[in-house]
Amino acid sequence: MKKLMLVLLVMSLTYSMQPDKKDADYYLQISLYTGKMFLLKLANSWEQICKEDLQRAKYYLLMGVDVNSTDEVGNSALILSTIHSHSKLVSLLLQQKADKDYEDKCELTALGWAKELKNETMIKLLENS
Repeated sequence: MKKLMLVLLVMSLTYSMQPDKKDADYYLQISLYTGKMFLLKLANSWEQICKEDLQRAKYYLLMGVDVNSTDEVGNSALILSTIHSHSKLVSLLLQQKADKDYEDKCELTALGWAKELKNETMIKLLENS
């Protein structure tokens, strides 16, 4: 009898800990928002991007974060990573089909920014993709 009671208790606890569909949707939305914020922060960093951060960005993009995410002033991750000369992140965003024609509030695309900053590496990368 004690064994049966223990099994029933464990089953009821297991059932009550499983999230319903609304909880799963909520957690997915939280994860996507976190991924978007990470991607934009990474793109806007003046520091060199490490391999782990690049892998994390790829994970978030594969999970469903919008490759064309923009920050609060309308800069896309592609534009920010071009301005900060993050060639590996630019390559990743282009592989994931980032919109190269998106214009920010200054009416410049990522290529426009690369030309404005005279960044030959970024120019070649963006023109050849």
